[in-house]
Amino acid sequence: MKRHIAGLLFLIAAVPGLFAGGDLEKAVELRKTEQFRDAERLLKKYASPAQFESLSPAEKIEFLRCTLELAHIRALKDDVPGALALLNWAEGRPDPYQRAISCLKYAEILLDLGETERASAYLKDADKIIAGQPVPTKAYGNITFCDGTSIIIEHAVALKRYNGAGGGNFCFWNNALSKWQFNEFNNLGFNYVDRICSEVP
Repeated sequence: MKRHIAGLLFLIAAVPGLFAGGDLEKAVELRKTEQFRDAERLLKKYASPAQFESLSPAEKIEFLRCTLELAHIRALKDDVPGALALLNWAEGRPDPYQRAISCLKYAEILLDLGETERASAYLKDADKIIAGQPVPTKAYGNITFCDGTSIIIEHAVALKRYNGAGGGNFCFWNNALSKWQFNEFNNLGFNYVDRICSEVP
């Protein structure tokens, strides 16, 4: 479970646009300094998801994250009905990636409220969602990267990063297509993972 959650957090951080500055970044800073009223005012346009389906995939993720941050702020203000309305909407997303983000944020909120057991349950839910989206197997020579074995896809990610991950991570979740994709070559068109694996007898 920890590997899946760590992997999702890594992917969320790696996908461009997910951690855009602007409203979300400012609101998080305001929340951390307990300036809840200012943070809530900044995020008020994310209180209604009426136009959510008309957004692009990247805009949907940014909107979802801002909505979840607004729920976090409301929960800390003891506005339980306001927080739950947003959280229930977020948890009901049909897209597994969006649901996983929602579960992780819900767990963060619960940890802030001191509810560790409930937070753990949401982390398990996120793990189940992520586990339902396994990374495809990838083979080079005698080496096969496969979830559930001793040679997992994270090893290929590490090999590429160690040798210079220009051009992006070896494997990433494409939210627009709702599937895992491989990005084997660096920005010079070289596949270090293939080269290293081909040297293994």
